[in-house]
Amino acid sequence: MLRSGRQKVLIVDDEPDICHIFGRILVGRNLRAEYAHNLAEANSSLLEDPAALILLDNNLPDGSGLEWIPYLKAHYPETQVILVTAHDEPADREIALQMGADDFWGKPLSLELINQTLDSLTERYLSERFPGL
Repeated sequence: MLRSGRQKVLIVDDEPDICHIFGRILVGRNLRAEYAHNLAEANSSLLEDPAALILLDNNLPDGSGLEWIPYLKAHYPETQVILVTAHDEPADREIALQMGADDFWGKPLSLELINQTLDSLTERYLSERFPGL
């Protein structure tokens, strides 16, 4: 779950511009953004320091983000995973959620959607940790 503070958010995307844009948004929300440009780099990053949230592109040079979600949920059950893809079809969304994604973002993205989702994850964390707050 996401809470305020310098929690790690891992951005897994092979496009440096996307990583940079997400990173600036996250840093502005007092979160620590780290980048991985493929699944191997992401795995190494998680072994060193698990993330509170992973923004996971679906099409990566060394595999499918969608197919990696069950591994993530098995090994990092507290980590929230948002699949980010250019293929925003209802069937794709349903499959991603069935595979264990916590959310699904279709490109192009809006700043409003990103902020709403981050707010929702933060609120969910606070309500679970501090009921009645």
